[in-house]
Amino acid sequence: GKRFFGGEKIGLADLALGLLANLDSVIEEAIGVKIVEKEKLPLVSAWIQEFAEVPIIKESWPPHEKMVTKYRAMRETYLSAEQPK
Repeated sequence: GKRFFGGEKIGLADLALGLLANLDSVIEEAIGVKIVEKEKLPLVSAWIQEFAEVPIIKESWPPHEKMVTKYRAMRETYLSAEQPK
């Protein structure tokens, strides 16, 4: 029933898990895998939405499209390295 882990204000736990909030949509778009499924983890999903909408957080994250491009490239590099020679 709280907006953030510690209550109504962002705290250390929110900041520590903030990367998850950012990467959830990036990874889903880049490689088609959803980290946090809304149906299975509704409270975490709600927290991600709430955290992502805080202006200072939103302004501080790297551009979404750049992150998607980076993770797609990382995936391609990894997959090509796995191929037998």
